[in-house]
Amino acid sequence: MSLRKGLREMLVPDRFSSLRPEQELVLSRIAQSDAKFVIVQAPTGVGKTLVPVVLQRTVGDQVVYTCSTRDLQDQVLSDFERLSDGSEFAVVLKGRSNYPTYADPRGFPEKNCSTCKYRIRGGRITEHCFMCCVCDDPDVLTDCTGSTACPYLRQRRRASLAPLPVLNMSLLLNLNTHTKFFRKMPWLVIDEAELLEDALMSFVELTMRESWAIRLGIERPKKVTVAESWIEWAENALPLAQDRLKYLREAYGVENVREERWLEETILKMTTFLNELKQDPKSWVFQPD
Repeated sequence: MSLRKGLREMLVPDRFSSLRPEQELVLSRIAQSDAKFVIVQAPTGVGKTLVPVVLQRTVGDQVVYTCSTRDLQDQVLSDFERLSDGSEFAVVLKGRSNYPTYADPRGFPEKNCSTCKYRIRGGRITEHCFMCCVCDDPDVLTDCTGSTACPYLRQRRRASLAPLPVLNMSLLLNLNTHTKFFRKMPWLVIDEAELLEDALMSFVELTMRESWAIRLGIERPKKVTVAESWIEWAENALPLAQDRLKYLREAYGVENVREERWLEETILKMTTFLNELKQDPKSWVFQPD
């Protein structure tokens, strides 16, 4: 990787006229390193955010940038939305609840893209998005406009093609695991990496809502430190959760859709939990409230 070009040649926004010595040092170390992971530790104000920008302009590959808050995402967008020639550079992608629906934008934020029911299974549309679809015949699935009109899905496509997509870690983990997006990332920059462990644990841990457990009549295992007790619990809880999900998929209230999305994720985690626990009783750790 060569860093011979200046910021002007890289078309970095005009407000960034030159690199600071600390930034040059970081980029030089990255250029010289053959390591798969590089850790940069520097105080606030050094200008770490410019590093992935220069990196992308140097290597030409997509550089996925993650941070922990929407404010940080907005700051990156403010600084690097476009290059000096006007071409699009940084594109922010936030969670579904941050986008209004196509069919009822005035209903935002109560109505948002987190309540979308648009589904594709096996390459076919299996369910309409009643929040974004404006087709004439809801019984003709091929006419569903949800995929092309949904503000969240449109932004997701934009971000996936951008030189510098800007996401939070939780969303990136979700997309990388459950969709075709961001599966292959030549470069991944994790800002505030000290928060990575919490994001990873939140993504994989199985958390049981008390209100949901009461609704389904599920009690926690009597022996919470015994793996066999949790296996029995999961084997009893899974069919109840799947029956509830089947009911929700036929409902169209906003709250129904939100619970449906949560249940889909929970059932996936519960299935993984059960399978792994059967293979290795010590593979999971119970943490009480």
